[in-house]
Amino acid sequence: MKNHNNIIVNKAKELDIPILNYKNIYNTIGDKAFFSHTIVNNPEKLIDILESGKLISSKLSDNSTMTYESDKLIGMDNYVFLALGMGYTKKESYSLIFDAEKLINVSGVNLVKEDLMKIETKFINKFLDNHLDEIIKIILNNNVKLKKTFENKVKLIFNGKTGIYSKYFGKNAEDVIKNFINAINLKGFGGVDAEKEIINQFTILTDAILSEKIMPAKLRNELIVLLQKEVVEPNTITTRKSIKAIIDELWKTNSRQLKKFLPKNKSVPNNIIELRIPNELILKDAIIGIYTPNK
Repeated sequence: MKNHNNIIVNKAKELDIPILNYKNIYNTIGDKAFFSHTIVNNPEKLIDILESGKLISSKLSDNSTMTYESDKLIGMDNYVFLALGMGYTKKESYSLIFDAEKLINVSGVNLVKEDLMKIETKFINKFLDNHLDEIIKIILNNNVKLKKTFENKVKLIFNGKTGIYSKYFGKNAEDVIKNFINAINLKGFGGVDAEKEIINQFTILTDAILSEKIMPAKLRNELIVLLQKEVVEPNTITTRKSIKAIIDELWKTNSRQLKKFLPKNKSVPNNIIELRIPNELILKDAIIGIYTPNK
């Protein structure tokens, strides 16, 4: 870890970017509005970003294993996302800090007023319930693919282990597809989603159904059109003047809250305002600091 920190500090000096920590951050950047891109506890990823000089979308990075299929339906994999204020950053995280004024001038920038992931879930569940008979046939026809996707995702989430899903692995494993079909037949997708666990045991499979490798093109395109109309368009601001006005007002009225770190026991802020940059963001265009968890 110490070697990683030395590399980060040296790279920051080379790029003339201040190193920030929870003691000096606001003395260094002052009270101006900023956005953050959180890298959790992954100094290797931060080093890769600094060496490349840019942030890139998940599609460009081909990081499909970490991108939800539901996000792909609304084009989120085409963007670099930044949160107003500290956003997802905990004191233990690494984060890149960007000047809001400079970001507004980046080509193609837009602002998302609400958490699209929360909004889209309701529409996706309703769509799947409205096509329930067809969806069940799709699940049965793709039983092996879906089961493999489930197994791979679980091991990715739990670093090679099975965590809360252990009953679906091993010699006397339960059939996850059978349980999934029984649950949606009984409660529908909306009902299943409403009864979440820490990580809902069927969230992985519900998301996997949406893949272009699983869902027929006609049905998937119908869902994409629906989500674009009901989720993306009503909640996206595209003009720079409007984006600036929203950021200025939010910072004026709520900067104290926006500057707080995310508590240890939370993974998502109560309210999140995100700026989206298509494809890639060149660091030097707007970066004002690198937050590290080191004192």
